[in-house]
Amino acid sequence: MDERALLLDDAVIRNMLPTLGRSLTSVTYAALEHEIGEARDLALSVVYIGGELILRFEGVEQPVVVTWAENAGWPDHFSIQVRRDSAFTLGALVNWLANELPPWRVHIGSPLMRVRLFAQNRTPRVLELAFRNGRILLGGGYAGTFGDGDDLIVRAGDDPSLLDGWELMWSSS
Repeated sequence: MDERALLLDDAVIRNMLPTLGRSLTSVTYAALEHEIGEARDLALSVVYIGGELILRFEGVEQPVVVTWAENAGWPDHFSIQVRRDSAFTLGALVNWLANELPPWRVHIGSPLMRVRLFAQNRTPRVLELAFRNGRILLGGGYAGTFGDGDDLIVRAGDDPSLLDGWELMWSSS
């Protein structure tokens, strides 16, 4: 396996594969305290936080933690990363349950059908989660725009033009 493939396996694939075909049971935004003013901020069509997203799937013991990484071996400074534990110091983040918020509420109880990873400048940026009722995009960026930044961005992925010009780096199917 070449270096890029090893990085990709460590950064995303190894932790996403066990979730395929499993039903989403819980979604939690874990953010730095000053990043979210009120719960209603998490119901916007585009959410961006300094923190991470914790996803739980039926039959998968450990959660999937989607966050960003810094200087992780990719050409650009920041990249998307999928872990089994938090990248932050214990107690640094405030948890907000998002099961009843858009875009998540229609996907709770639905199996994850496909995962795709998109890149810019050969750096993993956006993770697309495909459920029966639509897609969700999770990516690194800044102020709601996918790119080289240290915010985690969450938005519905039903507009295919959002990924125009992006490189498909990996697909589960």
